Amino acid sequence: MKRRWLLVVLGAYLLGTVFVEGGESSSVPGWTEELYSGVRPSVVVVKQVGEHGESVSVGTGFAVRGGLVATCFHVIGEGQRIMLELPDGRETPVTEITAWDEVHDMALLKPLAASLEPLPLADENAKPGAPVMAVGNPRGLRGSVTTGILSADREIDGHRMLQLAIPIELGNSGGPLLNQRGEVLGMLTYKSAITDNLGFATPIAQLKHLRKHSKPVSITRWMGLNALDTNVWTTAYGGSWRSVRGAITASCQGEAGTGRTICWQRQSPANDHNVCRVWIRFDSATGGAGIAFGNRSSDRHGGVFVSEGRIWLVEFESDRMLDWDVIESTEASGWESGEWNELRIQQTSDRIRASLNGHELLVAGASETNAFERVGLLKLGRSHPHYRGFKTAAIQPAQDQSDAIRHLVEYAVEIQESVESPNGDELRLENLEAAARQLEHYAERIRLAQTKLAQHRVAEELHELVAKKGFDTARAALLASQLAAPDEPAGLAWEEWQRALGSLKQSAKGKKSQLPDILEHFFFEQLGWRVPATERVEHLDYSLTAVWDRQRVAPELLKLLSLSAAQAINLPVANSKHLHPEDSDPRKELITILRSLVAPQMAQPNIEALPVLETIIKLDPNPVRERFARGWIRFREGDHEAWQEDWAWVRSVTPEHVTRSWVEACLAELHTDVPAWRIGLQNAHLANR
Repeated sequence: MKRRWLLVVLGAYLLGTVFVEGGESSSVPGWTEELYSGVRPSVVVVKQVGEHGESVSVGTGFAVRGGLVATCFHVIGEGQRIMLELPDGRETPVTEITAWDEVHDMALLKPLAASLEPLPLADENAKPGAPVMAVGNPRGLRGSVTTGILSADREIDGHRMLQLAIPIELGNSGGPLLNQRGEVLGMLTYKSAITDNLGFATPIAQLKHLRKHSKPVSITRWMGLNALDTNVWTTAYGGSWRSVRGAITASCQGEAGTGRTICWQRQSPANDHNVCRVWIRFDSATGGAGIAFGNRSSDRHGGVFVSEGRIWLVEFESDRMLDWDVIESTEASGWESGEWNELRIQQTSDRIRASLNGHELLVAGASETNAFERVGLLKLGRSHPHYRGFKTAAIQPAQDQSDAIRHLVEYAVEIQESVESPNGDELRLENLEAAARQLEHYAERIRLAQTKLAQHRVAEELHELVAKKGFDTARAALLASQLAAPDEPAGLAWEEWQRALGSLKQSAKGKKSQLPDILEHFFFEQLGWRVPATERVEHLDYSLTAVWDRQRVAPELLKLLSLSAAQAINLPVANSKHLHPEDSDPRKELITILRSLVAPQMAQPNIEALPVLETIIKLDPNPVRERFARGWIRFREGDHEAWQEDWAWVRSVTPEHVTRSWVEACLAELHTDVPAWRIGLQNAHLANR
């Protein structure tokens, strides 16, 4: 993204100050009073509403022709429910995003029930020096007004903007900028970071253009909302279950007292399927979420869920409120609140086992309540959980442990048994503390080795994959995401992609004549993804693990996925009208994705970025920045021979003045002084740092 001239500008969220409630201000000239009284009934408060009904952010909007409300794109955000507060204090939901322009920060909304007088749009450009008035809701103060002058007409990052001598404050984004005739000249968008009495507005010509190029999207699709497939799921004990961006969510409490509600899978698990797995994301302090299971012949069922930092196994004896027993509970070690966590339960003839993020935490005796004749999603209390990747499977054979790991586990068990033995009181506490610290040290080293080994295997798989002709581009995109963020649930992302491909194949059957439109419908309608404007693309838009929640996809990632999808349905890529994946070079697109994923770390590269950097170095014939960054990391880690090798190569292909600036930035960050000749800078002396 270009470096904005907006060192002058604080950002697209800060608008409007010194606005006075009710439209009165000591500095407001007399001509504004009558104008304000006519404009105020057309101005509304625009609210983003969170999943718990809370107000996430507040801005301003104004009525235009066609029963629409205009506001800034950043006011409505992405994927949120939107409410309008009308001038009389009533609220009405937005039912449709009629049009939006992320680059010029504008959007048109259609409210459910509102009869607002539209404001006229100016037909001519205002001249600098003209008096102007702004109406908005700064810091939640409804119907505030201020005046000033139009001080300049500027171009910022290639876009025309109106510069205003007006104080602007948080909450006024999207408000109208009016001339003395009450015509809208522009929409307030930016506040200056240099002085309070300076702001910016987008010229109204952009809004006129937007109205001519509308692309209506219902609010349910904007939020990624869909009803549950009743052929797959059935609910019990009330509550509200739905699909949001491919995940299943539960809101509203179910039965009184416990908040229990269950979404049962209609199809019974196969006879040999005695493992049930789901990924869950929620705040465990608000209630519980997990897996329900039981037999079909009675109301009794079991449940394993996470709540209040613990994992619980309970038995619900009947439909009656609070008629349930706690069988076992323990600390939910490894649970990450607000992140995706994998909950897995395994049932055998005499045991039920529960694991969280791959670690077995709970083991208890089985009963008839623990039967796997039916399984489903369980919610308790006031939680608003999200579920993904629910499935059942057969038990996989356990892999043999290495001798070293087995000995370490046996050592820990031996210590525990010694403490719990009749002679445990004779053990010296300081010896136990030393043993605990030693085991913690071993555990930390094992975790680091595990992460390093996992990334090494991912990198190897990626190199082998890309070496093949016609490689699976979606798999390559996943591995790139996994390299950059090894802690993210890559397995879940791959399951989501495979599930989506299965749905695509089903929808493509018998529709050969419609195949040219299939990919566009798949990505933009079925999955609800959106390609952000070029200058608004963020590094996470390149991640296949992040796209499922964000619903934003970078063009390069979309091309790789469209190639994979086209291959899945035997669609010649040249027949895809808009995506044009045939124009892409998969290897080049993959390198761009890798670079974009690691971009936030390039200013001060660290050891975590090394797997991505080394992968780019192997794939790209001219990895100048990556070789320098790797040398930087090696320099920090004390690998002197290796960093000199990297920087020597960089110097051989890069002008000296470029190398000098990179090296000086590196040494400044490291607070290190190295003689100039050591880093290959001629006639240079770096001051002690």
